[in-house]
Amino acid sequence: MIIFGRSVALAIALGAMSSCATNGGSNDGLTVPFISKPSEFLNDISAKAAFDRNGAEIDQNSIGLVKSMESAATLDASKKLGAVGVINVELPKDCYVDMECFNQAQYLKLIQKYGRDLIRHTDEVDSYFSNHILDIVHLDSAVGQASSTADRTIAMVSRDQKLRELYGSTLNDAQLEEQTPEVRDLAIFWIRSQVRLRDIQASTWLFETAAQDDSNDKVSLLQDAWLIIQHADRSPHLQYYGVQKLKDSKFPATHGNQWAMLVDRLQLSLGKPQVYATQLRCVEGSYLITSTIDDATVDERRQELGLGKLEVEIGASLGKC
Repeated sequence: MIIFGRSVALAIALGAMSSCATNGGSNDGLTVPFISKPSEFLNDISAKAAFDRNGAEIDQNSIGLVKSMESAATLDASKKLGAVGVINVELPKDCYVDMECFNQAQYLKLIQKYGRDLIRHTDEVDSYFSNHILDIVHLDSAVGQASSTADRTIAMVSRDQKLRELYGSTLNDAQLEEQTPEVRDLAIFWIRSQVRLRDIQASTWLFETAAQDDSNDKVSLLQDAWLIIQHADRSPHLQYYGVQKLKDSKFPATHGNQWAMLVDRLQLSLGKPQVYATQLRCVEGSYLITSTIDDATVDERRQELGLGKLEVEIGASLGKC
């Protein structure tokens, strides 16, 4: 039997939201994301989904709407890439920075898997995350209240790491495994959405800040924010921009591992093979390293950056995903 977090923690967190959600903090007026209880989040998404006359199946119009949103988001991402000099690249269809598209797409998948009664399990998801919501509020508040570009970068990188730790612990939580599949999948959906929303906010801020910075500190900013660039899969224009600005700096020589990860992440975002084989991908239920530009010479390219030889076989399963 799971002992969930105390309800008082959730009450305190929700009480803090009103001040944190609208506080821009820094002189650029950045608004931190508003966080609601998982049940409120999921009920809001459910209210936007249309069902058939019997109320049992998702209406085909809802499915068509999500596909249209994905097409529009992919076109927008392609235009942004074109603006930084990337043309003739066919991006994989995705919701990219459109959070409504992402949330609706994920919710429809869960409805198709479990049926409309899925929403009955949201209170259990509230209980599961009750001790974590206040932590997320504090992380968002630190970002919003940062008084300088350097401080905001530090706050965003810290938030990035701590939210990914929470996401990882949710995926691997033995107690959550004891719950129904519906509760587990709803919990993973909620935390994925929280991580994605903040990735988008961070990448949008970083690109706008770096693009407007004509000083010599631009490269330093991108170096310090390399983790934000790394995780900007929904903003491939930022990944390309960052790689282009950093390639002629000292960064590749002094931070070989980070540089390799940035390059490989960009390649995958553009639908191309990796160069250094640093990134795992979930393919048909298994994590694996996908093919590189030349698998036979991958260790030579890794050695150029001071990386060790690849210790796993490219294409071999490295665990379930």
